[in-house]
Amino acid sequence: MPLLSVCYILIVFLGILLKNHRTAYIVTITTMLTLISGLRHIDIGLDTEVYYSLFEQSKSFGIDIPLSRDLETGYLWFQMMFSKIFPSFHFFLLFIAVFFHVAFARVVHRYSPDPLWSYLFYYVLFFSFYGVTGLRQTIAAALCLMAIPFIEKKKLIPFIILVMLATSFHTIAIVFLPAYFLLQIKISRPYLVIASIGIAIMMILQQTILRQVTDFFVNLTGDEHYDSYGNTRFAILNYAIYTFTLTLAAALFFRKTLKKFPKAKYFYNSMLIGCALVITGLQRLTMFYSIGTCFVIPYVMDAFEDKRFLRFAQKIMIIALFFLHYKSITDIWLDRFIFFWQSW
Repeated sequence: MPLLSVCYILIVFLGILLKNHRTAYIVTITTMLTLISGLRHIDIGLDTEVYYSLFEQSKSFGIDIPLSRDLETGYLWFQMMFSKIFPSFHFFLLFIAVFFHVAFARVVHRYSPDPLWSYLFYYVLFFSFYGVTGLRQTIAAALCLMAIPFIEKKKLIPFIILVMLATSFHTIAIVFLPAYFLLQIKISRPYLVIASIGIAIMMILQQTILRQVTDFFVNLTGDEHYDSYGNTRFAILNYAIYTFTLTLAAALFFRKTLKKFPKAKYFYNSMLIGCALVITGLQRLTMFYSIGTCFVIPYVMDAFEDKRFLRFAQKIMIIALFFLHYKSITDIWLDRFIFFWQSW
């Protein structure tokens, strides 16, 4: 069995074993995911080898060199300074893995009613990117996660500072700036109906929206690689997933969920925006919002009154998510995961 599939089983098993030890579970799973992400071989992940080459080049950068490069200045300065102090790329990967997964763990600890399900959805839907592919966007996403509590506390300035810092690592993090206002919208049945109609219209105008947004980022940064951030295949694959989770979250007594967990509105709105973005094919933009899925479903489950049916549904979902996980890792060759000290 692939190592990453063993980790899936451990997330479930430890979630049951440590059900009454919330903090211990979060620390254990965070440690496991951090080590897998940070100690991976440079051949694991679509962009890891490219980032390795950039890291090696950064060792010779001078103070003025990063300013002349195409990548975001914040990331280049950070990479340059890190490489001067710690010249090991594997340590660089480990640091980013710690930074992101600790940020995610803090949000899980603060907001999730059931960490097992938050980690399960994260692992199946997002770990293959944040854990083994992205570096710049992973840092940017961690900073955006750290900004979420400031939405709840209604502290705009610290929120803006964190999001703009995230933008210096990856320009598309700017899409999270409106989240301060969007995630505070009150959830109601008319709102969900209007949002559904809006999502349907966005699906019809998919290609137009995709072209306009990618052109915006190309013009903003002068970097043609943003053209590749539109991926309709990604949209088709994930549309079914997000339609399912959105329908589930909206149908299973959203009023009771929000009555019991007022904070759930932040993640309902986040998932709605993610759903709208994913069907347009804007995969990288989607991930700043769609991670709300990791929290909405646990909220709905915890508020569900028929516990006997819920236990049955959870068993079916664990099996279904495992097959989705296994298909996704085999599609991108992560079933052959190795650590940096191993060879093929």
